[in-house]
Amino acid sequence: MKKLHFVTLMSGTIVEYDRDAIDDEVIHRMLEVIHGDGRLVKGWSVVIKIQTADEAQFEIVLDNEPVTHCWVCLDQISSERVWHNATTWGMPLHPGLVRPATVPWLAATMVPTIASVALTRPERLVELPMIEVAIAWAFAQRRH
Repeated sequence: MKKLHFVTLMSGTIVEYDRDAIDDEVIHRMLEVIHGDGRLVKGWSVVIKIQTADEAQFEIVLDNEPVTHCWVCLDQISSERVWHNATTWGMPLHPGLVRPATVPWLAATMVPTIASVALTRPERLVELPMIEVAIAWAFAQRRH
């Protein structure tokens, strides 16, 4: 089973997620979201910036406030270029950051507006990693 390597760019944390970690119905719903209006549930939405066969770039938004910016790489040949895009985007990076050796991978960074969400609705942020992972797996599934 393939694993998704999820890199948090600001902390350098890498977590691996099996495809089985996300229910098929959730992936199906995420495919509808990325091909539709981007609306998820309970105020969450996704704004697709780039979507090709090899990569995706998107923002996760809560109640109209962007909270993270994400890059998904689906092709080993594109990995270095997508990694460069992710690590030169402008937010602070963890100094020991290393690009995952295999695809698919997801890189995510917080954006400045996450501060207002963290102050006013911190309990909502616990939902964020699984939303990011589910969307990344949907892009990977769409490719196959």
